[in-house]
Amino acid sequence: MKNVFRWLMLIFMACFFGIVINQPVPGHATAISSANTTTMTVADQSQFIDTAIKLNTADYLATYSQQHGPAATVAMTQAWLQTYRLMALTGINLLNTEFTGSVATFSGGLTSTNGRATIQNGTDSTWGSIINGGVAIENNHLIFDQVNLLTDQLLENQAMDYQNPRPTGNGAIDGLETGQQTQAETLSPIAIQQAMQAIADYYNGMIAGQTAFDVAGAYGNFNKTMIGQAGTLDAGVADGKHYYIVNIDASHLPNLQTTGFDDNDVLIYNDVSKSDTVTLSGGFTANGGQIIWNFPTATKINNTTKITGRILAPNGILLTNQNVDGANVMQYGSGYSNSAHAAIVAKPKMTYPVGETIKDDPLSYLQLIVTSAGKVVQPRMIFKSCMPMAS
Repeated sequence: MKNVFRWLMLIFMACFFGIVINQPVPGHATAISSANTTTMTVADQSQFIDTAIKLNTADYLATYSQQHGPAATVAMTQAWLQTYRLMALTGINLLNTEFTGSVATFSGGLTSTNGRATIQNGTDSTWGSIINGGVAIENNHLIFDQVNLLTDQLLENQAMDYQNPRPTGNGAIDGLETGQQTQAETLSPIAIQQAMQAIADYYNGMIAGQTAFDVAGAYGNFNKTMIGQAGTLDAGVADGKHYYIVNIDASHLPNLQTTGFDDNDVLIYNDVSKSDTVTLSGGFTANGGQIIWNFPTATKINNTTKITGRILAPNGILLTNQNVDGANVMQYGSGYSNSAHAAIVAKPKMTYPVGETIKDDPLSYLQLIVTSAGKVVQPRMIFKSCMPMAS
């Protein structure tokens, strides 16, 4: 995969002699008229977007917590994080998987290869799913199930066609006529990343002193009766859920078994290791409760085992050889076969000098490209124009 990215970047540089990669800025675009297209002001009409804007406000969560308490604050942030089944900053790639659910990708689009994907509405009453960057379907069938879709470019149904190359791929797309497309520009990936970061940082500060629970001393087992020990917190009850926080050092976490919790319990495992790379191996199980894994600083999470729960990693890429899609993981990185994954921006801005190739950074990190002559171009269009050179 690395060689592919290097080759594509060399092709690109041969065309344009230097790049600067930046994120798009928040804004609102006017919709283009179409049979199933409408015009709306994005932030004013969507609870998800409105909350994201608030989360970008300094001290918003601290003030909310003072007014409503920590449990209500966690409940509010969890509701926002669970608006869409898959949420990615720079593209979702469903690889060799059957997927049904809502998606939100704020650039980079949706790609589905070798499987069947059905896109549905999430919990936001205005934008059921969000796709910025278009779609590409290969050897697959993509179905939109009466979706209220926010998109930066109009999508159309298409039949399966292996004979005529097209930007949207050879697969079939159906169902767009039964939903509603709104063409507009939503918040930038930077704004969404900062919203996620605000939540991760809030969780990370809920236990004073950053004390970590002694997982090794508990022989890899955390039971509900251990709440109250060092590195743990009972955050209280809100909306029928009981919230608990447990600080862990994920740099030394070979396995962790969670026991004693029921369906109304939400347990947040909060990584305080400040490690750039975290490896999950050895098995992570739970016999009850909802598990949230919070990695506020990690840029790479390597998973080689079964894991129960969802992952919040606003700076991180998850590399996995396990299909954790059923666990509603927040963000996916470059996964392996039989896993749903999406490329996630690890840094809000990256500049590559002339002649330097992209190394481990996924190609879909590219948001805007500024040529040496100062012209701003869209990366997907550029690579399509350059691709014949690769053959």
